[in-house]
Amino acid sequence: MKRISSPFHPALSFVVLLPILGPGKTLQAQPGAPNQVSATGSLSASPSTASVRFLLPQAAPYLGNALRASDLLCEGLSAPVGLAVPQPKLSWSVESPSPAKHQAAYRILVASNLGTLDSDVADIWDSGKVDSPASANCLYSGRPLVQNEECFWKVKVWDQEGRESAWSGTSRWTVGMVSDEASAAEWIGFDAARQRAVETAPMGNARWITQSADNAPLDPKSPAVLLAEFEIPDRSLASSAVLYCAAEGRARIFINGQPVPVSDSESSDKLVSVASVKDSLGSGKNSVRVEVTPLVGDPQSKRFIARLAITLSDGTALERVTDDTWRTVSAPGTDWSSRPIDLAPLPRVQLTGAATDPGALKMTSVFLPPASYLRKTFVISKPVRRAQLYTSTLGAADFYLNGKCLQCNLIPLRRTNFQRQAPLRVFDVTESLQEGANALAAVLAEGWFSGYSGLMQRRDQFGTAPRLRAELQVEFVDGTKMFLLSNAEWKAANGALQQADPTLGERYDARAEIPGWNLPDFDDALWAPAATGTKETAP
Repeated sequence: MKRISSPFHPALSFVVLLPILGPGKTLQAQPGAPNQVSATGSLSASPSTASVRFLLPQAAPYLGNALRASDLLCEGLSAPVGLAVPQPKLSWSVESPSPAKHQAAYRILVASNLGTLDSDVADIWDSGKVDSPASANCLYSGRPLVQNEECFWKVKVWDQEGRESAWSGTSRWTVGMVSDEASAAEWIGFDAARQRAVETAPMGNARWITQSADNAPLDPKSPAVLLAEFEIPDRSLASSAVLYCAAEGRARIFINGQPVPVSDSESSDKLVSVASVKDSLGSGKNSVRVEVTPLVGDPQSKRFIARLAITLSDGTALERVTDDTWRTVSAPGTDWSSRPIDLAPLPRVQLTGAATDPGALKMTSVFLPPASYLRKTFVISKPVRRAQLYTSTLGAADFYLNGKCLQCNLIPLRRTNFQRQAPLRVFDVTESLQEGANALAAVLAEGWFSGYSGLMQRRDQFGTAPRLRAELQVEFVDGTKMFLLSNAEWKAANGALQQADPTLGERYDARAEIPGWNLPDFDDALWAPAATGTKETAP
């Protein structure tokens, strides 16, 4: 038996029990048995299967004689800045010399400065001795906290026999805006390039179709799956291929198993989406599969209309429209979008086109407006004690101070429900300010606020215009303060970032770069004033 330390974790070890091998013997995997090994050649002892026993990672043992509190956290964070919580939860770890000893009581001190706390004085809150084994999420219960206030804290504990520990190390948190609405800053953005063109859709002889009555699924809320095929002689001959489509409900469309990104911004049967599908085509027979999910509250609304227009390099025009040659299937299975399906025995779709004239349909393409570039200059004329930047975003934004990126996360991974909250972020920018001219800037994009929520889902789910709000609070050494707020005095323009969507990605045009746009000495005289409006009234 041999104990081996892991090179990946110093506290991780495992025990390996191996058979005794003769000279030159090796271990090899047993065919068909990935969790076993066997020895080749003759053994000096009966062969036995090797086994590996992993031990859980363990921290270095605590060698003290009494309990000790460590790893102080506030709201699960180590020394958070700008914490927007009126009554934060405090937590710590308890180290013990033996498993038999555990915490039976604690006492928390919170002070306004480190010197006061080191004197064991709590001018913000003294919890007193609390008989409780709890060491997680202990609620702050002192006086109301003030914005920008610094709170230094420590804790001591007692064991079940009444032995008192020494004070823990010191931690801190800084109070942010307890209410986001307390800010006087305005929501700002730039809407100059956010207009989309709408025109009559060229639907030709396309008709509205839906599943046939004798092939409908048992559950009326289930989607309708519609199928068709078409042929082109050689995909290399296609110079363009454009799909025009609309759905009464939400549609997912696949050509030859590849999803087609369509705009569904209004979930309306009056607005046609337009998508280029040239790269999805194949030579010879091609398949098109559509799943239409009914609208909430109207399970019978599963209509679909489409026209695929293909132009060959010699000018020949081909098309495939929705008509009575399409087929429908009631039990498509999970792989309906890509698996081979024989359409011949399937029932035809039902035509419902008489209710709406296809020529009256309007169309819009996939809409990806450029990001907005916003900036504001200001002057610092005396020594700074502390400076904090509070930001909220309806969309996604990268913030810059004097050219340095404070937050570079223009396409966030985590989806935000903007109906519930506008995320608040706080930055300590004390060291980033400079004497004289300074510039606060941001690149504002769609994010989950108004970008596409998925390839086949609608955009503008929470609003039609991204916005940001910023408040820079500067406290000077002499005790005075300065506030820089987002408002109509900020300047706005469009730049090199032509597209930044959480689903469809980024597109950057280096020809449109604006050198030095986020620096203090940049001339923004030709930039437009920022558009303003709260999150409730943003256009």
